[in-house]
Amino acid sequence: MYVLEQSAITKDNVSVLFNGVLYVRIINPVDTSYGVENPYYAADQLAQTSMRSAIGKLTLDRTFEEIEFLNA
Repeated sequence: MYVLEQSAITKDNVSVLFNGVLYVRIINPVDTSYGVENPYYAADQLAQTSMRSAIGKLTLDRTFEEIEFLNA
């Protein structure tokens, strides 16, 4: 699933734009159907929030250095 373009602010107060691709595999469909109404939307929101949080902890220069970490 494609994660739409988002903006985030780095630790040194620089605004950056990012987007991505998210691969989702549902392991337990029963828990998934009872846990959230739309599991793909929930995964998308979690990915966006996690990425903004990770970028917010890094300076702009460090963001470029840590691209592999951010991809993971």
